Amino acid sequence: MFKGKYGTYWIDDGILFVDYKPDLIVSLKVAKRIARDRKEYQENKEYPVFCNLDGIIGAHSDARHYLVQEGTLLINALALHSKSPVAIRLTEFYLKIHDHKIPTQIFKHKNQAMVIRTANFLLDKNLRVMDYSYKSPGNIEVAENNILGKAFSELLVRKFQDPWEKKILKFIAGKEQSFNIRLEYHFDELLKINLHTVVSRLTGILEEKYIVTSYLMDGSKDFFSELPENSGIKTFSKWEQKLFHEIHIYIIHHLDEPPKTLDQLAMFFNTNEYKIKTGFKEIFGCTPTQYYNKQRIREYKILIENTSLFLTEISIKMGFSSYPHFSKSFKKETHVTPRFYKKITRNS
Repeated sequence: MFKGKYGTYWIDDGILFVDYKPDLIVSLKVAKRIARDRKEYQENKEYPVFCNLDGIIGAHSDARHYLVQEGTLLINALALHSKSPVAIRLTEFYLKIHDHKIPTQIFKHKNQAMVIRTANFLLDKNLRVMDYSYKSPGNIEVAENNILGKAFSELLVRKFQDPWEKKILKFIAGKEQSFNIRLEYHFDELLKINLHTVVSRLTGILEEKYIVTSYLMDGSKDFFSELPENSGIKTFSKWEQKLFHEIHIYIIHHLDEPPKTLDQLAMFFNTNEYKIKTGFKEIFGCTPTQYYNKQRIREYKILIENTSLFLTEISIKMGFSSYPHFSKSFKKETHVTPRFYKKITRNS
């Protein structure tokens, strides 16, 4: 814990918490000192930050502007908490009319319930959907023919189609491995919600393909308030949701490396093994290692079905020390050998 001139700072479970001194009026000079104290305490490491605004009784406009612009250095997400309805409305209004560099939201309750919504798509070189993985949070059945074979842009709400086309064409022409974008989909009403999306290349194949992963961490008070107490649906705080998604994205981007153990993941993401083991399984239905294996098998199948790579080349690409090791791993998950799987998919 660190006591600065205008507030107290401490880190818990990978989150930096800030409590301001009571009856504080924030001028630009005070705002700069607050940011300086925080950055010194962080020691050049990025953190999600949770600020309790209850001690603040006033703030100058130039101070507010500074704190959501230059003052966000080393913050990757910002949650603001206040019990005051007036402070909440004023802050929401300010955030609405001013650009802010990082995801920022104000909450009345510290542990506001969250829902995860995800959608994954595999696109061919013409940006048509070859495969997808999606379960509607509303248990809505989405017909395959509304997604498979469609141009990806056709799945998007109209106002998101042009930004998608511009970004993906620039990405295809460049050498970057991935990019971020916000998208909304029209095939499910629950996905018309400005989803964070990561687009990455599937490399090492003759014809380039792309993986699109969209996800949302969104406050859903009304949804959860209507659930019966024995519904069996568990909720997680914003930062727990963020943690599990960061682990999920990390796994997706490191499938060509050996899986990290729970203690390695806990150390890397600055949390504990128990939280990862139980929370990740609640959301994804399996442990991080099981999820890694499933995603790896999915990528094996994509490479076998859609490339001319030899099976030995695929095993090397996916980080196996030998083909027998690769074959054993594949058979354990699918109950057939890679050679047999290649035969039946090519003959089908």
